Order: sequence, then C-alpha cells, then structure tokens
Amino acid sequence: MCCCIELLLETCFPCLQRRSTRAFVVLTPPGEDDIKTRLFPIHVSEQAEFDLIAVHGWKGHRENSWTSASGINWLRDLLPKDIPKLNIYSWGYTCDRDIMGWSRSVMQILSRRFVADLQEYRESSQGHQRPLVVIAHSVGGIMLKSTLLNSASFTESKDATEDIKSSIQGILYMGTREVDASITDLEAYLARGSRAHPAEDEYFRESSWLINTLRQYEKISQGFRAGYGYERGPDAGQRHVEETSNARSMYFNTTWDGMIKYDSATDPNYTQVRECILWILKGNGEGNANQQG
Repeated sequence: MCCCIELLLETCFPCLQRRSTRAFVVLTPPGEDDIKTRLFPIHVSEQAEFDLIAVHGWKGHRENSWTSASGINWLRDLLPKDIPKLNIYSWGYTCDRDIMGWSRSVMQILSRRFVADLQEYRESSQGHQRPLVVIAHSVGGIMLKSTLLNSASFTESKDATEDIKSSIQGILYMGTREVDASITDLEAYLARGSRAHPAEDEYFRESSWLINTLRQYEKISQGFRAGYGYERGPDAGQRHVEETSNARSMYFNTTWDGMIKYDSATDPNYTQVRECILWILKGNGEGNANQQG
C-alpha cells in the first residue's frame, strides 16, 4: 500500500488507529453497554411549531460541541431569539472505551438509540405532531444517513423509525463527508486492492460499508430539504452537493470544529446557518417527506 493511499484512507475514514505507518490496529467492536445516549433539552418554546435536534460528531459533547470559546452556546443563546417557534434539543452520546468510530456496528447502535430516544420524547410531549429539523456534525451526519437509509431493518422499532423519517422537514449536514473525488479514488482502490495485513480486512469491510451508505443515501435525499456546510481551505476542492430546490450549500471561513461554534448573532457563519434553517422551515408542504407519499 503506497503512502498516498495510506494517507487517503486515514483522511477519508479515521475509523482505524495505527501504531505506525505500516501497522494497522483493529479496535474491538462495541457492545450495547459501551455506548450511552440521551436527548437533552436546550430550549423549550411555548409557541413551538418545529423540533430541532442537534447531533454532534464522534467524541463530541452535547453542549461543548456547540459552544464557542467565549461561552456562547448558539443553540441556547442565539437561535431561540431569532426563531422562537423552535423546540431545541441536543442528542448526546459517549463511549466507555476506544472503538472504531465510523464502523457499521457503532452506527447501528447509535441509530437504534437515536430512534428510541427521539421516539420516547415525541410520545411524551405531543412531539409527533411537529416536523423535525436535524443539525448533524461530522460522524453524526453519517449516523443520521445510516438511520434513514436502513430504517426498514430496525424490526424492533420500524414504526418509530418510519414516523421519524416521515416527520423530517430538513437536515443540516455540517462537515459530513459527501461522495467526492477522494471517496471515488478510495472506492476504486478497495475494489481492486488486496490486503497486505490480516488486520486490514476489517478496515476494508468497514470502509466499503461506509462508502455504500454514502452512495445509497443519494437515492433518498430528495424527500426533504438539506443544507450542506463546508469549511474553506484545504478541503475546498472536494465535490460539493449540487444546489437544487431541495439542497443548499454553506461555506465557512473557519475550521471543521469551528463551523458549529459562533460568538454572536452577527457572526457570518451563524447567519448562514440561521438562514438555512429558515429556508428549511419555509419548505413545509414543499420539501417535507410527508408530502412525498
């Protein structure tokens, strides 16, 4: 495996840790008890018409991921003032040990927990009557895509998953990997490459599954409005989603981590996100999956 491909693998899917440039280390798959999840209320509105759920990335935090260095949590301190008809929640998840953060087993556990936590809230608060908007950062977006794509396989919670899926008004994917040139290169390499080390087998299987998820999601992504956030800089050349009546792109002059942290309502990055949320909300009756039959 040449150095450029090794770098490509690490850049695209940092789900495998390596002790050196030639030694792959496969981390043990997680169990149900290894992952803890919870839906936390950030702001509850008396005039709520929509529910907004924020999902952080791998090794993120339900509050810190959305809080700037100055202590401003925009979900709590900014957004409710600008869009008072939102109930706002943050879905948090943690793991008790090191595991492959992007692996299929992790995504399956997180998907089931996300559905269960959200459905419990919706059943106890009349939330099932309100459309959903989801903001997902990084791997949180992969988890959400996996949930929507594989909802039929959740036999124990199929009805709940379909209810959530049909209620989604729109999604903001912030720094979530899309299908681009590097993914295409990796896909071709996985299709033809042989493994030099037995430990690579697991890595190849997980990476292939993840690529397939990204590919398959494109087929179901037209049922609701979606905003796609990208950082400017080294990744500016990657393929971005083509803008349509249901898709909008946002570009941030900041880091991957900083694209979901804002100091004030006048922050240009926050303004983009706020306007994208408003655009999604205005799509009621146009982009809602409920209207797609």
